[in-house]
Order: sequence, then C-alpha cells, then structure tokens
Amino acid sequence: MFTISSHHEALIQNRLNFITSHFKGSLNILLLHLVYGALAIIVTEVKTGGIFLFSVLGLLLASCMKKEEASGASFTHVDSLNETYLMMQDSMLHTWNVMIKDENEKLQHINRLLKKLEDDDFYDQTEVHSLQERLNQLERIRFSQKSMSNSHVVEEYDFAATTLISEIIALVESDPDFFKNKELQQLTDLIKLADQRVSTYREEYDAVVLPFNEFLKKNGADLKEIAPDWTGELKPTFSEQEEEQP
Repeated sequence: MFTISSHHEALIQNRLNFITSHFKGSLNILLLHLVYGALAIIVTEVKTGGIFLFSVLGLLLASCMKKEEASGASFTHVDSLNETYLMMQDSMLHTWNVMIKDENEKLQHINRLLKKLEDDDFYDQTEVHSLQERLNQLERIRFSQKSMSNSHVVEEYDFAATTLISEIIALVESDPDFFKNKELQQLTDLIKLADQRVSTYREEYDAVVLPFNEFLKKNGADLKEIAPDWTGELKPTFSEQEEEQP
C-alpha cells in the first residue's frame, strides 16, 4: 500500500488551502466541492500513483479555470454589445422624437393659423375649410420609423405638406393688411422656419441610423442573444428614400 509521507501530506494540504482561498469566488461551487473532496481523498486514502492522481486533478482544475475564463470573456463581449446596442437605439429614438416634436409643432402652428383665418372675413371660408381638411388628412398619412421603408409614403407626405404650406402662406400674404397683423406674421414665420428645418433633422437622423445599421450588420450573429426579436432588417433612412424616388 502506498503511504503518503508527512511532507507530501503537508504539500497537498497547502495546495488545498490555496485552491479554497483563491478560486472559491470564480469556480462553480459544485466544482469546488468536487476538487476539495478529491484532494481530501488523496490526503487520506491514496493507494497507488498518488502523485499521478494529484497531477490529473491539477490538469482538471486548470481546464475548468480556462473554461471559466472563456465563459467570462464571452459574457463580457455580449454585455458590451448589449450596452452599445441600447445606447445607439436610444440615440436613434431620441433624434427621431426631436424631429417629430418639431413636425408636430409645425402642424399646430398651421392649425392655429387656419383658425385665425376662419375669423377673418377677408378670406374665402370655403377655401379655408378645404385647407383645414387637407391638414387633417396630412396628419393621417404621417409615416413612422417602420413605414418610411416605403419611399412612396415619405414622398406622399412631403408633397402634401409642401403644397399645403405654400398655398396657406400665399393665401395669408394676399391680405393687404397682413403685415399689420403681428400674430399672423409670427405664425407664418414659425411655419416657414419649421419647414426649413425638416431637411436638417432628417440628416441628423440618418447620421445616427447609418452607424446603427453598420453595427447590426457587423454583429448580426450575436444580436440573437440581446435582441431576439430582431428580424435582420436594417433601419430605413431618408437618404435611401430620396435615392429610390424617380
């Protein structure tokens, strides 16, 4: 029978203490108990090839540590992707909301202006009511982040908005007393300025979406873990819609 000397027993016990003190936080608890138990058996009941068994356990421990490190690296990579994904998504949503808020305010200014025209006998009320109905229609055909993938949706909205604003401003400014009415002037200026900002806001939105799309294409395989609902579709941009228009 193979007997472990007091020297070897002390050596093994020191290794056991080292393992329990240094790796308890990083190894699976069950694995730790298995290693602990195996070493305890070596200390008390090794019959043959004790040094060989100790070496095998050392290799087993090293292998498990490598798997633990690999698992940690994988988690860190996915976690980093998730953080970037959420950050870019939030930035895109914020840019979109700022653009939509400005568009909403523009439509509100148009509505207020038309209400003012309804109270002015100078303007043909049939025409004013027609413009109001077109404004209502404009609000019904607005596009979303998803529906704008159809270039015709954006084109239809832009054409309706541009012609409506042009006709309203032309009608308002046809009144000889227009320049005496500060409120009408202010509303008209607000509408003009908001309409001029449309292209700027769209460029800013595209500037956020394009890098986001590149991120999606580059990390598509890993996105299944952080965005399981993603179908593989990229976000549409305004510049792409303009290129598709004849």
